[in-house]
Amino acid sequence: MNTPKSCDSPFGERLRRQIEEINRYKWLESERLGYDIGSRRATREWIEKYADAFGRFWAEHHHCHHLGEPTTRN
Repeated sequence: MNTPKSCDSPFGERLRRQIEEINRYKWLESERLGYDIGSRRATREWIEKYADAFGRFWAEHHHCHHLGEPTTRN
């Protein structure tokens, strides 16, 4: 039975999942482009493209709405 996690779940779990997603993005983009885009570029691009949606998804499925607020970028 899948039960949504509460806000008492460790922050480290969210971070671990984000790192997994960034690594997946790095692999897919590197394959698509034919060369290794590197961790810095993959992290920067993933944050720009997917971090807000990931935060909202995480908050919705873990009942931590205060953690899902979109980040403000200048």
